[in-house]
This record gives sequence, structure tokens and C-alpha cells, in this order.
Amino acid sequence: MRIFLGLILIAISAALWLLTSSSPKAVPRARIAPAPNSPLVAPQQPEKALPAVSGPVRMEFRADEMATKVMIEVGRATRPAECSFALASRGESRLACLFVDAENFTYQLDADLSADSFPGLKQFDFKEAVDPQARTLSTYRSLAKTAMGYRSTAGDRLMILLCPRSAWTQIKLDCTSFSPVRTSLEGIAPRF
Repeated sequence: MRIFLGLILIAISAALWLLTSSSPKAVPRARIAPAPNSPLVAPQQPEKALPAVSGPVRMEFRADEMATKVMIEVGRATRPAECSFALASRGESRLACLFVDAENFTYQLDADLSADSFPGLKQFDFKEAVDPQARTLSTYRSLAKTAMGYRSTAGDRLMILLCPRSAWTQIKLDCTSFSPVRTSLEGIAPRF
């Protein structure tokens, strides 16, 4: 029995020595690509633009599960500053606005949104964010998009406003022309 326990101890010691003394070796992995005509490979086609619904919309502050998720996720990055979330929907498309408490009036919009479409930006003389503040807003944007389940293909768009909390309820949350370009993954995603 003593010999058996001694052999087990020697085996464990040897294994630990091998694990700690040798450098990890990269294991080459073969990359296997499916054949071009395989049903697993979708044909590469350009994205198709879907008809967009346009016109004015009004965003409203939310207190539902999605808004709570957004405020919790973004709130971790903005602490101790507070944040809030407003949303408007038209069909599958959603226009969202993330408010973050700050001393100045700064904004950042998704690429296909225009500041001219938002009277509230003119109302309080908001300025477009520039670096390094734009990078901070980009972090907030990423967190908010993840928490809200952002879908660019469905026409979701997001704007971020940094401003004093006292101004949040006074800002006109209207968008005079909400017509995002919605794209389709039809022909790109594989069908089974």
C-alpha cells in the first residue's frame, strides 16, 4: 500500500513539474472551410434597403425593463452621474435617447441622424461632442446599444445627450424626420 501511495505522489509531482516548467505550446489547428456551393455558405450579396417610414416622432422617458437595463449598464460607467432613457418606436424601428447628467450641453448622434431633426438640440444650444469627450460617449453608446438589444437592421438609432439633470424634462424630445435606413440580411444569412 505504501508503494502504491508513493507511486501516486511521484506521478502527481511529475505532472505538476511538467505543467509549471514547460512553456505552453501552440497547437496548430486546421481551418476547414466549407465548399463554395455548400448550403452552409450563403451567397454574398449587397444589403438590400428596405422601405423606411419617415415623419415626426416623440421620444418618451421609459421605466420598463429595457430602460432599467440600459440605465444600470450605463450607470456603472457614469457613476456618480445619473442617466435616463427615452424611446420612440415606429414599427420595428426604435429611436432612443440616453441622457447623462453633466454640466455642459453636448450630444452625439448615430451616423445617419441629423442634428437639424431635433429641435431640443437648438433649444438648449447643444454642441457636438469632440475628443476626448466623444470617446467617453462612444463607451456609453456601446453599453446602451448592448443593453437595449440594438438592431441596426431593424432601423434602431441612438442619440446621447450630456446635460444637467434639471434640463431633462424641459428638452423637446421630438424628431422631425425619423427615417433610418433599414437593411435586410436576406441572402446573406444562411437558411437551413
